[in-house]
Amino acid sequence: MMKVQQDNVDSYLEDIVMRAGERAADQEARQEIKEHAAAIDRVADEIDKRFVRARFARQLSFYLT
Repeated sequence: MMKVQQDNVDSYLEDIVMRAGERAADQEARQEIKEHAAAIDRVADEIDKRFVRARFARQLSFYLT
């Protein structure tokens, strides 16, 4: 009887530890995704700025010639 109870306790504690590990991994993955998204956003902003500048430069040269 004691062996069965100890097995149940061990199983319960293992479940708790596994869930905590899964939550920590999930939080870490979410943080990495946020960091990657921020980096992509910065690159997209820079591309957009360059595109706008290039378009402005083309329009300006058209009007100056």
